[in-house]
Amino acid sequence: MKKQRHILQITNRLSAFIIIILLLPNIIIAQNFFYLNAEKSNVRVNGTSSLHDWSMQAKKIESSLDANISNNELTDLSNVNFVCKVIGIVSKEKDMDKKAYNALKYEKNPEIKFKMQKIENLVSKGGILSGSIYGDLTIAGKTNRISFPFKGKLVANSLITIEANYKINMLDYSIDPPTAMLGMLKTGKDVTITLLLNYINK
Repeated sequence: MKKQRHILQITNRLSAFIIIILLLPNIIIAQNFFYLNAEKSNVRVNGTSSLHDWSMQAKKIESSLDANISNNELTDLSNVNFVCKVIGIVSKEKDMDKKAYNALKYEKNPEIKFKMQKIENLVSKGGILSGSIYGDLTIAGKTNRISFPFKGKLVANSLITIEANYKINMLDYSIDPPTAMLGMLKTGKDVTITLLLNYINK
């Protein structure tokens, strides 16, 4: 009788262990490192002037992030860092580029940087993402805390796409809006940053 009870206890323990093993893949949350695929990404700076609208593209960008993924859904984003080389921001007009670099004080501050502090209202459903990112944006040597909404996708746990738009008042960063043509052309103080960022799992 005691032997039968002993065998039953061992059987129950083995059964519980097997169930835990089978469920474990579904409850593990894996943290993954992603880095920016710059060739598949697009960052633009769009603005206005007294004569026409203008646009510049950021071609020298680097970024990375950590992502927690469970059951093919994104459960958290952290350590989002973004760096843009000022001299990598280009338009179709070299004179405009030079004026933009000088306005951004590129010799003393060659990079524009963003460092995430937190994420809020993160939603991941069927791989479709949305939420709000809070962090510190540094331009021309001045840092401000900002927040902006984003949307995106998680594909096969190996690709994260993030899209966002953010309006910046240049005066908030002590930047004088560039002028040209002896002051006849004046750029507006507000610019809009449009982001399409593609991250891949390293």
